[in-house]
Amino acid sequence: MDQIIKRCNQVEMYRWDSVVPAVFQRSGKITNAFLHLGMGDLRQAARHVQMLPYGRNVHPDNPLVVLEEQLGTCSTKDALICRLAHE
Repeated sequence: MDQIIKRCNQVEMYRWDSVVPAVFQRSGKITNAFLHLGMGDLRQAARHVQMLPYGRNVHPDNPLVVLEEQLGTCSTKDALICRLAHE
């Protein structure tokens, strides 16, 4: 997990439409959470996360907090998409 977070800190987030629409395969809890929301690729997930309102999360160390609280900071949103991409 620490390696993913370090890599996420080095990634600069661009607009959601610049994200490759890589189709999800069931592989991990983050991917499955997005599939459960009806999203089938990375671009759809990035768009969804970008559209969520800005706000501080109660438990920012929870990888799914942005989806659970339906808001996030730039850091928590970027970390979620980065973790999703690594799954």
